[in-house]
Amino acid sequence: MKVGQSSAVYFFSKFSSSIIGFAATFYIARVLGASGYGSYTLALTVLAWLKIGGRIGLGSAITKRMSEGDEPAAYFVTGFGMMAAVFAIAATLALAFRTPIESYVGASVLSILLVLLGAELFRSFTAAALKGQHLVHVYAVLDPINVTARSVLQIGIIAVGFGVGGLLAAYAFASVAIGLVSLIFLSVGLARPTVRHARSLFDYAKYAWLGNLKKMSFSWIDVTVLGFFVSQSLVGIYSIAWSVAALLTIFSKGISETLFPEISKLSTRDDLSMVQNLVTDSLRYNGLFMIPGLVGAAIIGERVLLIYGPEFVGGATVLIILIFARTIYSYQKQLVNTINGLDKPNIAFRINAVFVVVNVVFNVVLIWQYELLGAAVATALAATVSLGYAYVALEGLLEFEIPMIDVVHQCLAALVMGLATYGLATLAPPMEDSVSGHLITVAIIGIGAGIYFLTLLAISSQFRSTVERNLPFDVPAIGR
Repeated sequence: MKVGQSSAVYFFSKFSSSIIGFAATFYIARVLGASGYGSYTLALTVLAWLKIGGRIGLGSAITKRMSEGDEPAAYFVTGFGMMAAVFAIAATLALAFRTPIESYVGASVLSILLVLLGAELFRSFTAAALKGQHLVHVYAVLDPINVTARSVLQIGIIAVGFGVGGLLAAYAFASVAIGLVSLIFLSVGLARPTVRHARSLFDYAKYAWLGNLKKMSFSWIDVTVLGFFVSQSLVGIYSIAWSVAALLTIFSKGISETLFPEISKLSTRDDLSMVQNLVTDSLRYNGLFMIPGLVGAAIIGERVLLIYGPEFVGGATVLIILIFARTIYSYQKQLVNTINGLDKPNIAFRINAVFVVVNVVFNVVLIWQYELLGAAVATALAATVSLGYAYVALEGLLEFEIPMIDVVHQCLAALVMGLATYGLATLAPPMEDSVSGHLITVAIIGIGAGIYFLTLLAISSQFRSTVERNLPFDVPAIGR
């Protein structure tokens, strides 16, 4: 399958589950409000740090050792035991700090949170085992099913009157269910684990942790620090803005996931000219959705956030900054992805280390001074600093072209879209928290997206040829 088609398949698969996730987020936010949604987000933040030992490094190690085909059963059993040990340690620490944790979250949910911790570590373990047995396609199908099942359960649990604890319970049930289904597809036996197997897993995990910690830092540091300085309500507003910005990154992630194995394969053949082309292509279309999303947020961000409830409209400026931050971070991720594909983990390690340190320091200082805006700006600054570092580092390894003309075309198309969107928003009735008001917002978004892509097709021959190459059928007008 062509790289463009693979990225598109990834995009539509993830987008489909994201729509279900959006529906759940929308319903939770509408019913629980900013404060309730903020408590739920802070509970997930605590969960993210509690499961850090199992998610950072160990999962990758299980996948790596099982995929090598040498004693997979022993590594499977040893990996399970190590995940269980991670759970025991994390649960003990959480129970020791029960009072401050529940005060931080704003709800007495530690017991159910520990159930969810066990469920998530179990799901992570089975997902790692699937990948280790070269069943990535099964994982790719089960992952969106997990998101969908969780979302449907959470909508139902809120509808019958449960709160944050119910949301966490629904999350845990979906994770256990997907973990059990994953076991059905595994064809690995049981074997006696040894210290040698445990040491082998640990030796691999200790080198894989920082790249995953960078992802954790980008996703959770700002919310984690916000929880110490602001109310649950403000955390809820920030988290909704973050989730809206995250929707725009799906295509960029698809490019990254698709290109890494291609770059890795080409680098082993010393085919650097093809790697150069792939890097340029990844940068060419990385901002395809992010750039117009940034312009759209600047014009109708308040309308979009009003869909979640009037409380969330105050996050409009934060939304703009977060989309900018995620756009910069997505370019950085493409460059670091290439560096990893070229088998230079030591360089990627240093870039990731810089990002984590800068992100933590900026978030603590700026949130202390400017609260929500400080968190968004800190994330954007950390992404910008690490992008510059990644660019300089990759330039020393590979000659590649920055496709500025394509980025300019996307900016011009986004500008045309922005002018049209501004006109539509001006002519439309004042924004209103009603079904008709939200339908108008959706219509404006749809028309704006159509104008953007039609404009881009009209002004960019490169985009026209790319679309033509990757469509599964011929559309003669596009190729002209």
